[in-house]
Amino acid sequence: MDEGMNSPKTRIAIEEAFLSLLAENPFEDITMNDILEATGETQERVDSIYPTKRSIIIGFLDRLSDTVSTKIISNLDDALINENNLKRILDFYEPYRTELLSIEGAGLSDILFDHALMLTEDLLAHTSAAEVDTVKYRYITGGIFSTFMGWLTDEHHSDTQTFAKQQIKFIANDLKLDM
Repeated sequence: MDEGMNSPKTRIAIEEAFLSLLAENPFEDITMNDILEATGETQERVDSIYPTKRSIIIGFLDRLSDTVSTKIISNLDDALINENNLKRILDFYEPYRTELLSIEGAGLSDILFDHALMLTEDLLAHTSAAEVDTVKYRYITGGIFSTFMGWLTDEHHSDTQTFAKQQIKFIANDLKLDM
């Protein structure tokens, strides 16, 4: 396969076109022909990169995860999770809020949960905190997913600082942690 066929630029163009369609149409109503028309790409090229509509969403979230991991998480404060770290993560996602809401609105929260799970794993991998037992790990994953979805669907659209402060208090209280 030639490099242009699967280039980051092509992948991003397909993701952006699909997410624009998703913002205006139900997931089930979007066809591959709609995606081809929106991107100007061939069926062969799109299928070689993203064989399904779900795979386009997963590709988009994987790209965000890679960026969060390399540019945000690797530079966070040493604590597992704290208000400042949570704010930096939410600030990163802010420009993608519309796309993320479209994914959630399409009933694809399971994909967003998987994304939150990967985010939690990256947070744990970059912390010097003591080992986290399985129960706390699962709770933290749920807490991050809950925080992420709460922020995403916040009708009052609180600023990330206020939202992070509220969520950290909630998580710390439930886990009985000093944060």
